[in-house]
Amino acid sequence: MNNLASIPLNTSSSITVELLAAMFRLTNHDQLVPQQPSMQLHQDNQLNQYVQEARLKLSKDTLEQIQLFFHHDNSCGISVLPTIIQNDMSIEDLFHWIEQLPSNELFLQFLNYSIDPEISTIPELTTSNILERLEQTSLPEKERWKMLYFHADTERMKSKYLELLRVFYENIFKLWEEELTARLEQSLLQLNQLIQENGVKQLNKALRTDIVPVSTNDLPIHVFPSYFMNTAAFIYDNEDGFICLLGINRLDMISKHDINHQQISDSLKVLSDEKRIHIIQLLNRAPRYGHELAKELNLTNSTISHHLNALTTTGIVKAIRQENKVYYHTDKERIAEVLQHLTQMLTE
Repeated sequence: MNNLASIPLNTSSSITVELLAAMFRLTNHDQLVPQQPSMQLHQDNQLNQYVQEARLKLSKDTLEQIQLFFHHDNSCGISVLPTIIQNDMSIEDLFHWIEQLPSNELFLQFLNYSIDPEISTIPELTTSNILERLEQTSLPEKERWKMLYFHADTERMKSKYLELLRVFYENIFKLWEEELTARLEQSLLQLNQLIQENGVKQLNKALRTDIVPVSTNDLPIHVFPSYFMNTAAFIYDNEDGFICLLGINRLDMISKHDINHQQISDSLKVLSDEKRIHIIQLLNRAPRYGHELAKELNLTNSTISHHLNALTTTGIVKAIRQENKVYYHTDKERIAEVLQHLTQMLTE
């Protein structure tokens, strides 16, 4: 068993974090459902019911406005996560904090989340320098205009964001809160037991990344089990460390994801996409992080994330943390293993 004392790894459950995960799921449900048949077996059917129930209860206008803050191309509404975690906020604490926060500061959080991490900060917020900064990103044009729209009226942006959080909480999430709290606490116990028994190797396997080092004095990693992430994992990196929302079914899904006929079939489907082949070829030359790949392939961040998720979930590509960035590498041993099993299947 690894000595965890020197590892800056914090595991916890938070219903406030889960509120944001639920709003993210509501907007991006189709993108988060695993495409590989072998992995769909681990998808929670009740989750589909939750999403459909929420979409039916909320008005079309409300759903469209939630998408402004939690769209997969730019989920800037997630950017309050570090503050929630640093201050161990309840849901009411979050609402009160947003009420007191100057609207320009909330916009700056949204903007910093939206831009590529290698772009330097700007001394003051003006339409001109914000536009210049946004043009250096791989955001779709409509997402750039959205940020300029937010900047034009930060008070309205703040008011609308807070209103949507409250509407979703009071009309949807509050009904699930007790059940979700129990699920998250149980999942946290299982996660901690797994780490105690196996060190961080199984956790890294679930994340399909070496984001959690075996021993380091590096930036802290905060891992939260999440029902609404389900079979997915969400990683948010900033200057203070890494935040991982780990779907509660993902550990089970990955631990049972050994090579068999179905996994080979899944891997071949993943490799049938020309852009994914191009990604592998680029990564064979040198490791890259997501924003680099998006720029080199002229794809949006959400599109490159979709491709990388498919490649990492099947194990063909592996993510490795270096300082405060996550770089992607091809796992040549895994590729060779898949091809070897395919040869056996077709020739024996």
